[in-house]
Amino acid sequence: MAGIVMCGATANDAILPTAELVGAEQGKLRRNVGLGGITFRPTSKLSLTGKRKWPQAAARTSRIVCTTTRRMRAKARYQATKSLSIFADFTLLDNQNPLAGANYKYQSQQESLSLLWMPKAAKNWSFQGSYSRSTMNSDVGYLDPEYLIPLLSIYRDDAHTATALFSWNLPHYAKMAPKLTAGGSIFISSGAAPPATTVRSLNCFCRCART
Repeated sequence: MAGIVMCGATANDAILPTAELVGAEQGKLRRNVGLGGITFRPTSKLSLTGKRKWPQAAARTSRIVCTTTRRMRAKARYQATKSLSIFADFTLLDNQNPLAGANYKYQSQQESLSLLWMPKAAKNWSFQGSYSRSTMNSDVGYLDPEYLIPLLSIYRDDAHTATALFSWNLPHYAKMAPKLTAGGSIFISSGAAPPATTVRSLNCFCRCART
């Protein structure tokens, strides 16, 4: 199954002159948006889904602005066995303004993989785990306020996240059904902008509840 939607709009406006302008100027705004999606099931165990959005906006006034943005997402699900499910996800955002004087670029993306394991033979326990990686790249051009020379601000970030969750149904006792849940997560992030920074975080927990 697939589908595509396209739409566009244009607007014109007149700008009255001010003290700094000799005469009236024309302002123009144009925006085009496209959206596409597809779902594919090659087998009963595998499902693939993809979405893409590519809006483009351009504005022309006394300052010229032209931005192009792309968004993309893809998901997959695989039923390996009756008790094991695997999921994958990918997202992308790309925004650019290549015109002179702006020189703006921004891109971020994330990939993740997760699984859910609930063995039928072991009805008393289950396991969930996931891993994701994300990156961000940003380039922004600006004018030095003191020397009025063009400079470029660069930033890079790379992050990793992993989580695990284990649940165990304990034997019933005195009309109670206790349940033990334990797990943890780890997060590591590093940035490339001066000064370079690295962040590490580790969390663990254990909880016992009765129903």
